[in-house]
Parts: sequence; C-alpha cells; structure tokens
Amino acid sequence: MTESPRSSSAGRTLTLIIVGLSMVSALTIFLRICITALLPDIEASMNITATQASLLGSAVLLGYGIMQIPAGILTDALGARRMLMMFLFLAGLGTLFVAATNALPVAVAGRFVTGMALSVYPAIVAILALCVPAERFASAMGVVFSATAFGVIFGGTPLALLNQAVGWKVSLFLCGGLTFALMLLLGYLIKKPAPSAVPRPPLSTAAMKNDLLQVFRTKEFWPLVLWQMVVPGTFFVLAASWWTKYFILTGSLTKLEAGHIFMAQSIAGIFTLPLCGVISDKIRSRKKVIVGISVLGLAASLSYVLLAGKLGFVGLLLQAIVFATGTSAAASCFLATVKETFPSRLLGTATGCCNMLYPIYAAAMTVVFGLLVSSKTSALTAAGLDQNAVGVGAYGFACWALVIGSAAGLVFSLLIKESYGNAAEGSAHGGGPGAH
Repeated sequence: MTESPRSSSAGRTLTLIIVGLSMVSALTIFLRICITALLPDIEASMNITATQASLLGSAVLLGYGIMQIPAGILTDALGARRMLMMFLFLAGLGTLFVAATNALPVAVAGRFVTGMALSVYPAIVAILALCVPAERFASAMGVVFSATAFGVIFGGTPLALLNQAVGWKVSLFLCGGLTFALMLLLGYLIKKPAPSAVPRPPLSTAAMKNDLLQVFRTKEFWPLVLWQMVVPGTFFVLAASWWTKYFILTGSLTKLEAGHIFMAQSIAGIFTLPLCGVISDKIRSRKKVIVGISVLGLAASLSYVLLAGKLGFVGLLLQAIVFATGTSAAASCFLATVKETFPSRLLGTATGCCNMLYPIYAAAMTVVFGLLVSSKTSALTAAGLDQNAVGVGAYGFACWALVIGSAAGLVFSLLIKESYGNAAEGSAHGGGPGAH
C-alpha cells in the first residue's frame, strides 16, 4: 500500500478503481442472468421440463446467497482485492463446466459454483467506502451499480444474437473466457486501491462469531435484510430465468425481440441507478428513496398479473423498465444505509449478511414460479384452452409470486431506519477493510 486517495494522484487512482469495480458489477449480473437468453435452447438440447430448467436459474442464486456471509467475513479478514481475484477465477471455471456438459446435474453444479463466486459485493463496498467521501458514497455506488445495466444489456440482444450464430455451448465458453480475461485486467487495474490504517486481526472462529453476533444484534439490520430479500429477489425471479419466456408466451414475441426488451430496460438502468443515488444525496435521505422505489415495484409486479396477454412489444418494454426500476434502482441507497449503520471494520461482514437472503429467496421463488406455471398449464390444457391462452393464463397466474414479494418489500421499507448523516466510522477518512 503506497498511495492514499488524498494524495496528488487520488483522482487517477479513484477513476481506475471505479472502472474496475464497474466492470465486476457488470459481469456479476451478466453471469447470473445469461441463462435466461439461452434457456429455450438449453431446454431443447437437454430435453428437460420447465421445472427442471428452473434449477439452472435457482442454482446460481442459491450459491450466491449461501456465500454472502463467508464472502463478507473473508473480505474483512483477507482483503477485497484478493477475494475479487479468487471469485472471478471460480466464476469462469463454473461457467466452463456448464458449457462442457449435456448432463443437467453437472450444469446445475456449475451454476451453483458460479453463483458462489459472484458474491463480490462485500469487496466492492469495502474498497469504495475507503476511497469516496461519505457524503458522495451513494452517488459513487450508484455509478458502480449502473454498470450492472451493461451486464443485462449484453445478456439480452447481443447474447441472443451470439446464441443464434454459434449456439449456447460456444456462447458460454466465450463467457467463461471473458471472465478470466477480466480477472487478469483487474489484477492490473486494482493493485493498490487504498491503504488500511487499522491492523487486520487474525482470522479466528471466535472473531467471526463475535462479528456476526454484533451484526445480527443490531436492530436496524433486520428490516434491511428482509427488504433486500424480497425486492431484489423479486427482480431476479424474472431476470434470472423467466422473463424471456414471459415475453414470448404472453406477448407473442420472438427470442430476439425479447432480447431487445432486455437491452432497452438495461439502458434505462444506466440512468435510473445513479439517479437514485444522486437524489438520495441531494434530499439527504435514504429511506424516502427506498420507500418510493418499493411502491413502484409493487405497482409493476401487479401489472404482470393484470396485463398478461394484453401488451405488445412497446407495452412490455415500458412494463419491464418500470419493473426493473422498482426492484433494483434503490441498490445504492440500500448499500449507503448499510455503510452508515455499521462500523467500517464490519462493513464486509454486514454487507454479506444483508445480502444473504435475497438470492436464496429468489432461488426458491424461481422454482415456485416454475411449479405455478406447470400446474396452471396442466389445468388450462385439461380445460381445453388453446396454446396461446394456456401460456398467457399460466404465466399471468405465476406472477402473483412477484406481487407477494413486492408487497412485503413495501412493508419492510417502512421499517428501515433513516441513516443519512450517521457517523460513518472509518469510511473515506479512516481505517476499515482495505484491499490487499
């Protein structure tokens, strides 16, 4: 560690850090949702049912959720840069496993490993918290999070076109190679991002237990983790598996048109994600933005039930933009609240704990969504409805799962305590979890 963010080269160093973290942010969302664009071809290639196919989406979310707490603890103990490099290597490896197999169990295991390896946000928050002044943290976090939109963009039309050209297996091989390339690039970009003024205690079971207990005993933690569980979790129920098939079966769209919607709503996210952070900093409130976004998410989720089969391409596009905004745009405000609630020495652990439930919730609800689709499809088919009516009815019915999650999210948002203005011990002007 040789450079402080307050030195003469602070601007250049901070720019490189934000570029690197933004690239990681984009990759994490891309690898989580890339199966969505490939799912129809994977189903046909492996000859699997919708319920079996849902395991590919839920496995990555389950692995992501299980690894959140260990990732946070290891970030605090071993350093953020080290964790980034290790996780990117494993993410690339897991993606190659999926590409190399025709067996569903192996593919599910590969997606599970990939999900575990994408638990990098504790490291991202830890690095950024040291480099950005507290009053601008939400804005900076919004910029890094807006890069997720590029991940979704490339997971839409470009990936759909690539799949058409070379097939799903070659597409995934290329995704794995891209992950390894990014790992090498980040090793160059983020060598010495920020110094840690506080000596790092040795990793021990007792220390980990004490840190976890301190997080769990903080009363502000529980509304945060429950809101994060159901709101982003609801987004990934669609984005990780079912969005493409919803568009195709309820709007009679092609796979390429569905990819266009993915790309367009992601472009909107480039503006909405940082905008929420800027608004939060300007109005000096995290909670107001989180509550407002939660209301929008509930309205959008309800529209997927009430308007199934009634919208064309433009309507589905607008609906997708509103839904994505209402279930993901408050991410920077959420992470700013975490940062302002917990001491910096616990920032990685707290971030991991706050993220631990939403991937598991999304994984479970992805399977529930598939079961609802399958059961309703059987019932409507037995009733003699035509194929189009069956698809519309089954997917509209399954979207009640989105409404339930969004309604719970609004309730939890009202219980979150306002954190703006809290003393951010050890943030941009102190010690905390550095990046070795």
